[in-house]
Amino acid sequence: MSKILPSLIAALILAWLTQRTTNGRYGVNKHQTNLNRFLFVLVVLVLAMPIALRRSYNDTGAYIYSFQQADTLKVLLESDTLHILRNPAFHVYESLVRTYTDNYLIFFLFPAVFVQYSYLRFIRRHCPNFLVGVMIYLFLGTYTFAIAAMKQTLAMAILLFAVDALIDRKQIRFFLLVFIAFLFHTYAIAFLILPLFTVRPWTPRTFLLLLAVYLVMR
Repeated sequence: MSKILPSLIAALILAWLTQRTTNGRYGVNKHQTNLNRFLFVLVVLVLAMPIALRRSYNDTGAYIYSFQQADTLKVLLESDTLHILRNPAFHVYESLVRTYTDNYLIFFLFPAVFVQYSYLRFIRRHCPNFLVGVMIYLFLGTYTFAIAAMKQTLAMAILLFAVDALIDRKQIRFFLLVFIAFLFHTYAIAFLILPLFTVRPWTPRTFLLLLAVYLVMR
């Protein structure tokens, strides 16, 4: 934890500066808006770098070994190893990177940046105070989980876009994003229950659903 402490402190300072240049969701003027976006990108990169440059921690060794043993994308697609219930999108990404390089730091880099961007974008959109939101994100352990698990956090990052789509009442986009997340980690399928929480909880449809679940589980 001490190794990433400088990055956490730098991220909090940048988050504070980001908050200072923000009036609601947008900057006070064009200059502040551009500065705000630049600071936000810096927060993303500062938090992504410890994840991208890691050499150990939790399942990191297993991910490195899997990447080094991965087939090229052409070999993978010609084989019959891909299975919809075995995180096929992650294996395609793994093989895609392995096709062009054997440097596992490159393999870590793209998910690290994407995951941090997705998480911080969600915080920025829904938390009135960006600094407070980042503090909660860092100190609850959600950030360090991204250092430990790639498949899970990639799925979570995609699901945050799905949540926004659901909030914006874009149902098709929501289901498409959940399906993409499912291809990275099968447990993402659980998010399909979320639309049920956008309507009144107790309706005839609710009781029919409970009855169907009961009959299936008997």
